[in-house]
Amino acid sequence: MKLSNVFNTTVFFLKVYKLNWYFLLTLYIIPATYLTVMFASSQGSREALMAGLTGFTILVSYNTLFYSLASFTSNMFEEQIFESYFLMPIPFHEILMAAALMQILINIPPTVMSLIMLTYISANTNFPLLLSGILLTYAFFIPPAILLAIKVKRRMLLESFLMILMLIMIMATPAFYRLQYISEPYKTLLLANPLTHLIIMLRASIGLMEGFPENISTTYITTLTSILWITLWYKLHKGVVTMAEKRI
Repeated sequence: MKLSNVFNTTVFFLKVYKLNWYFLLTLYIIPATYLTVMFASSQGSREALMAGLTGFTILVSYNTLFYSLASFTSNMFEEQIFESYFLMPIPFHEILMAAALMQILINIPPTVMSLIMLTYISANTNFPLLLSGILLTYAFFIPPAILLAIKVKRRMLLESFLMILMLIMIMATPAFYRLQYISEPYKTLLLANPLTHLIIMLRASIGLMEGFPENISTTYITTLTSILWITLWYKLHKGVVTMAEKRI
């Protein structure tokens, strides 16, 4: 793998996105709207703002690192578009890595904004846990996005599914409300959602405890993320990408 190839392809993808800058705004509008409504309804509560900012970070990451990456990657497998990528003088897995890196760069500005605000309004910030939560958020979303795109390979079909999934995630993730105020059995159901554990980590790092041990959440997300990356590695080296490059 040549890093120069990945870097140059990432720059090319960013130039393509620059032509569709309005699409980037849509990635932030829905989470920002929920954050604004929640903060306004809470009458400026500091706790509500911190809870909302952590939820905003997770949902924007979902939109950018999962939704957008899956849509972008699935579009690569459209027949006419795939022919163009196939003619590029770099391996297809490097193109996929460049697409992932592009989405990471796009997601950095709202993440940094949230981190600055969280550290400013939080009286006690656990920076190692906070940064671990951010890094795991980035690492968690990328593999399932690429794996799902490789499986579906049809952008229009996949985007319909992703839109429904996004609405489900907004309701099934305690992004803009506190998990500790949810009663059973709904709390157990929310804990089945991996995004809930990312939120638990982020909130624990700024002193908002959700009644569930953050070390268990960290272990769970780390294990799940590792499994997803191993699965993606296998696919890239033994599965669909190898077959695609052979034009089977």
